[in-house]
Amino acid sequence: MFNGLFSPQTGVLTPSGPGWVRQLLRTCGVLATLILVQILGLEAFAQPVPLSLEHRRALTVESIEVAGNQSTNSGLIIALMDLHPGALINDDDLDLARLRLLNTGYFSSVELSLKKGARRGQVIVQVQVTERSTLLLEEWYLGFSGVVPFWIGGSFGESNLFGRGISLSGAVLASAQVQGYRLRWYDGRLLGTAASLGVTLLYNSGQEWGQEENGARARLEYRRAGAIASTGFAFSRFTRGFMDLRVEGIEASFRGPVFINPPYILPGRSYLTSLGFTMMRDSRDDDFVPTRGSLISLSTELSTSRLASDYNFSRYFLQGAFHLSLTPRDSLGGRLHAGYVQGDAPFFNRFFIGDYSYFTLNKSSLPRVMELNTSDISVYDDVLISTSVDYHRLFHSGSRGVYRAYAYASANFAWSDSREGSVRGPQPNLTPNLAFNVPVTMDAGLKLDTEAGAFILSISYFLDLAIN
Repeated sequence: MFNGLFSPQTGVLTPSGPGWVRQLLRTCGVLATLILVQILGLEAFAQPVPLSLEHRRALTVESIEVAGNQSTNSGLIIALMDLHPGALINDDDLDLARLRLLNTGYFSSVELSLKKGARRGQVIVQVQVTERSTLLLEEWYLGFSGVVPFWIGGSFGESNLFGRGISLSGAVLASAQVQGYRLRWYDGRLLGTAASLGVTLLYNSGQEWGQEENGARARLEYRRAGAIASTGFAFSRFTRGFMDLRVEGIEASFRGPVFINPPYILPGRSYLTSLGFTMMRDSRDDDFVPTRGSLISLSTELSTSRLASDYNFSRYFLQGAFHLSLTPRDSLGGRLHAGYVQGDAPFFNRFFIGDYSYFTLNKSSLPRVMELNTSDISVYDDVLISTSVDYHRLFHSGSRGVYRAYAYASANFAWSDSREGSVRGPQPNLTPNLAFNVPVTMDAGLKLDTEAGAFILSISYFLDLAIN
């Protein structure tokens, strides 16, 4: 099986026995401690960094001058820096403002300098930027498997529409068996305020495959069409909150032999309406390859008949990450995902283990593409734990073509299961032909930040083609 060249996540992980539980708790405890150290600003206990006189001395911003921008609005650049006339700043504030601008993806380089102001203690902040293309190929879907002989697709978008920081993106997946479409509009600074607004339109036509009997395979065919409206607010530099309203119409039917232990969904036509809430604190210096900072996000989704929904469930999801800079070119990071579903959620709202793990030998499961399953494993669980450790080495940086190139290596532990008494019932999440019954997988490869977009080239994909 093969799932393209530009995503490092796939595989099936299958722990069993109380030993895994003890190891799981130890791993989660270590990661939670490291994340809290980053979030609560306790880095000094791990790495004392004495402040120089330059860091202690605060200056007052008299004005901000922007140069080098051809399409991006100067007011947007100043707003993204989170600096304003009259603010007290030091070296750390300038460094943070520069990282914020680079992290938008609008610029290939950002330089900040200070010029003496009209009065003593006042300075003029000069911002020199070099813009990069913001019309990008974000992902590329390409692969084949036993049940989907071939699929192709991709996602693309403009992240700085009209130079106002508005994002417009789309995605498509095409094959004879499954198809998916997405269109998303998002304004992260609605009317120049701390509020955000976004709308996503979606359509999926998919299949889930069951056992084979007398040359015929049981399968579930379904279609989903709907929209998600999202609004948010930035409470501080790093903290944001979001609320989502999701409305979908679903049609589902079973074909072939009787599907044993099918993924849960209501046959015929049904409707899903839910409200989602997310709180996020993100202090990472970069979205693509962070080298410092942390992320913690807690979200919940609620669906009930009081919202005119045919499904009654709640879904909780925790995401955490920390990143440490070891040297100017080397960084280490850790990630944690934990989730729980309660009630009769449709299968695509549950957890598919292949989405949260890397490649492994002799696997049967692939990560879903746009929430569409392309493998013959249809096991969706109510409980998920996944942890990862990542190492990155920067070996190239430039101003044109390939801006940054990294070599990376990752290790992952993942586990999922179903609750007793859940709609689907307790199910083993072992893949029939998994060679090693261990929940740890590895990955390595290259990450490239280019003019055309950011790409991940995973060595495991080639190993999967050559060996499996």
